[in-house]
Amino acid sequence: MNDQPNHWEEELRNRQHYLSTNPELAHSTSAYNLSTFEKGIGIANITENRFSAYWPLSFSDYCIEEHLRDGRIAELNSKLEGSDKQGGYIVLQAITAAGTPAVINWLRQSLALEVKDIGYASSKEPGLITSQFFSIPAASAERLASLQPPTDYKIIVTGTTYANEAIAPSMLKGGTHTMLLRTKELYENEVLRLKTDILAKYGVLNYFPTKRFGRRHNSHLLGKLVLAENFEEAIKDFLCQTSPTEELLITRLREVAQSGFPNFEKLDKIFSVLPVTFANELAVIRYLHEHPSDYAGAIIQVKHLARQWLFAYGAYIFNANLSEMAETNGVTNEQLPWTFSPETADKLVYRRFFERDGIFNGFEVNFIKELIPERKQMLPGRIHPKNIVCRSSGKGVALSFFLEGTLPAETVMANLFNTTNSTPVPEWVDAAGFDAKQILDQGKLIDVALMLSQQNA
Repeated sequence: MNDQPNHWEEELRNRQHYLSTNPELAHSTSAYNLSTFEKGIGIANITENRFSAYWPLSFSDYCIEEHLRDGRIAELNSKLEGSDKQGGYIVLQAITAAGTPAVINWLRQSLALEVKDIGYASSKEPGLITSQFFSIPAASAERLASLQPPTDYKIIVTGTTYANEAIAPSMLKGGTHTMLLRTKELYENEVLRLKTDILAKYGVLNYFPTKRFGRRHNSHLLGKLVLAENFEEAIKDFLCQTSPTEELLITRLREVAQSGFPNFEKLDKIFSVLPVTFANELAVIRYLHEHPSDYAGAIIQVKHLARQWLFAYGAYIFNANLSEMAETNGVTNEQLPWTFSPETADKLVYRRFFERDGIFNGFEVNFIKELIPERKQMLPGRIHPKNIVCRSSGKGVALSFFLEGTLPAETVMANLFNTTNSTPVPEWVDAAGFDAKQILDQGKLIDVALMLSQQNA
């Protein structure tokens, strides 16, 4: 950990060396649309007749406002009003682009709390604007008064109030999702309305979206190899498999690594060019340098990634099953078991996929069992966005809708738009500071985005 600053300096120095003479190495391997990956992750029933868009261009192109079951809404443009100083907890409304874990960490460090003392309804990712509720013990009131926003996170506290209970996941009703998509064409609002009316009436199939499959969209393939106990092949693909979504510099390094595998000394030199970007790859390589044939042990070195691979494989199988169901009966509102449900009847739903993929005893491997939490969970086969509004303004389209719980908003959007976020940004993308909320007459987003940007400057 102490070497991290030196690693950053080394990476920046090496990156500058390569990009100074070959600036195209900073671009994606090729232009792509996310629909390119849909069939590969089990999605076969989304219409091809979709609008084309670039999304997201900046963190302000997507925001989520949290709703609780008791009627409280963490609206961006409203302030949480205080009440009489009664109750064992203080509820905060926090707006951030750093993600829920960053807010929790800030509160923990600033108020000398334990993580268990900080309540929240759902965990939201960094890279978008979120407004949500947190709770802390009322005993922290005096320290809270002097709480200052951190300089390394994007966080704004928009008010506090006292409450009798802590914020908890059971309180979550859902969230309002608001997006700004940059479009090449100027779309008529009437055409947009016809599309969203159909979506509101029939809902959409509850697919796990492309983002659940990693930046390279191959996490499910790695998970399949792990469960099939093909550990060496999983490690080789983790290190060497390329994707059009990665920048060309990374692709080139992976291609060189492909030709050098399994010479771990050579691989170390290749990936050390970018020691921060390839920190996980280097951890695997250095383990294998000491234990040349222990590929299962190498996977254990990156347990946090292996867990994501296994989850992605489960999502892939869920998607594939949902696609088959939709092909035969259209899917109404069936509840479907999560892929890794421990119940025998649920396992039979997906057995044909496991057998097809050569997965038989992998679930009994000790380290794999540790990575797959056995939980009974039923997921809806179809989801129904509510309060859908979609409006065009020049070369930007604002989209807003409400979803129950933590259902994936990207799946709803994918039924309307075929998106890309490849680099370089296409020339047709209008980089103007569109305000999705203003376009929809739902308040303002740009001021909040500006404050968050300035805070992190």
